[in-house]
Amino acid sequence: MGLGNDIQGSRAYINQLSLELIHLLLEKQQYNLVLIGDKNDAKRNNFYFDQIPQELRGRILNYSGKTDVGTHINIIKKLDVLITIDTSPMHVAVMVLTPFIVLLGKSTSAFSTVQPKVDFGVYLKRENNLLDDSLFISQITPLEIIAQIESFF
Repeated sequence: MGLGNDIQGSRAYINQLSLELIHLLLEKQQYNLVLIGDKNDAKRNNFYFDQIPQELRGRILNYSGKTDVGTHINIIKKLDVLITIDTSPMHVAVMVLTPFIVLLGKSTSAFSTVQPKVDFGVYLKRENNLLDDSLFISQITPLEIIAQIESFF
């Protein structure tokens, strides 16, 4: 799961929630994780990996900044579910028929213009009439994401 980078600013899922989600997925739900992304994602994903207790690190594969386009596509194809904040991996998931969850914060364009019309994806967005649009994505809780993951199985 690629959960953003500094370039994405208010579109990124905040570190505290990302770490909580990773903790819940590994310890409570017993999932294995694959971290993917470009070289910009590597810094953040390496930070997440370093925060995981040593005994759980064997259940995480961190490919951030280490793949070419073809390998990136093949990794997404092999996932049970992709969690992303970015539409590029979402479109790859659509292409290879991988279920996905997109966490949406403040966007630069109308998401409806790029939203795939498939029945195996979930789009989570919470604006809640907040004045500070940088808080949109922080309204999506790790437990809500886990509930969506479980709905796929």
